Amino acid sequence: MFMLTPGKVLNELTKMFTGFAPVWESPENCFLNDDGSFTYHGLFSEFGSYVRDNFGGMEERKREELFDFIESCVSDLGRSDEGVDNAVCTCFLENLSNESLSPELRKYMGRKSLEFFNRWDYSERRAAT
Repeated sequence: MFMLTPGKVLNELTKMFTGFAPVWESPENCFLNDDGSFTYHGLFSEFGSYVRDNFGGMEERKREELFDFIESCVSDLGRSDEGVDNAVCTCFLENLSNESLSPELRKYMGRKSLEFFNRWDYSERRAAT
């Protein structure tokens, strides 16, 4: 995968979801530092909340585009604690697990994303019992 900086990831997310830009720039966003800096982890924490709040109204193609991008960020290699792959897994996928929308999210995940998600999400197992 090509090297993504937090700024490039933010640009990609706000291009895909223009409604996320005002959420990100809001004074309530505790993940955006006063100097404008931010981490992958803060970005994906805030974006996860945005997705949770807006997933139901997303068009099918936007859902597919979102999880194609998420899959491209998840590495088959070991995760560094500071990398985008770690942030996607721990601050996006993990934070969206065990939600009422978890079964719907699964439909759009790629192999690597779903493999990680399955370690945290118990909604599928509860539904089977």
